[in-house]
Amino acid sequence: MEAKEKSDQLFLNRLEDLSRKANAMNWMTHTDFLDLHQLSLAKSYLNKAGVNYQIYGGYALAERVMLFMYPTGDFDNPSSDYDTYVMYIRIKLPSIISGKNPTHRDYLGALMNLGIERKLIGDLLVDKQGMSMICMATIGTFIMDQVVSIGRNKVSLTTISKSDFDRMNSQSYKHIKGTVASLRLDNILKLGTGLSRQKSVDYIQMGRVFINGKEASQISLIVKVQDIISIRGVGKIRLENIGKLTKKNRISVEIDHYQ
Repeated sequence: MEAKEKSDQLFLNRLEDLSRKANAMNWMTHTDFLDLHQLSLAKSYLNKAGVNYQIYGGYALAERVMLFMYPTGDFDNPSSDYDTYVMYIRIKLPSIISGKNPTHRDYLGALMNLGIERKLIGDLLVDKQGMSMICMATIGTFIMDQVVSIGRNKVSLTTISKSDFDRMNSQSYKHIKGTVASLRLDNILKLGTGLSRQKSVDYIQMGRVFINGKEASQISLIVKVQDIISIRGVGKIRLENIGKLTKKNRISVEIDHYQ
C-alpha cells in the first residue's frame, strides 16, 4: 500500500472510531482541522455510512474545517456553539517592518517551528497589517505565549471575537463575466482563475481541485450555480450566475474569484 493510501486509511479508521464513539457515548465528537483532501474522504465516508455531521471552519469560505459528528437520531437540533472549540487570534505587525511583508509560509513556518501540528490550526488569513488565524482552543494559549516574532519582525498577539474576525477578514473578490463553451469544470476553472486550459486540466488530474469540499478528478464534471471550487495553491472561485446563450452558442456566466 502506498504511503498516501495508508495515510488515508488511517484517517478513515480514526473517523470511524469518532462516529462510533458519538453513538456509544450519545455525545457529539469532532475531528481536528481537516485539509481539502481529508474533507473529501470524510464526506464520502460519512454520507455512505449515514452519519449526521456538521462542517465548521470559523467562517463561510474556510478551507480547513472541523467535522462535528452526532449520535444517530440526535440531529434535529444540532449544537451550533462550535466557537467554544476554537480560538481566534490576531497577529499584528509593527508599524515599520523589516524587509518584505511576511507571507502565509512565513506565518505557518513560525507556528510549525514551535512544534505545533498542522491539524491544530485552521486557515491563516494574511493582510498587510498582520494575520488572523483560527486554531483549536486547546493550543491557543500556547501560541499566544510563544509567538514573539515573524522573521525579523517583533509581533503582538491578541485574542479576538468571531465578529471581529469576520469584520477584519471579509474576503475581497474579483467579479468576472465571460462566456464558456459548456459548464464543464475545466472551462469554468480556466475562466475563473486565468489558468491556461492545460494547466486547469493538470490541476484537476493531480487531485488539487475540490468542488464544495469534495475532490473533483474529472474535467467533464458540470459546475452548478453557487458551487465553490477550491484549487490548492491558487485560491477559490464561485459560479455566481449562469446567463443566456450568445449568438455563437456560448454560455454567459459570472464568477467570483476570491483573493
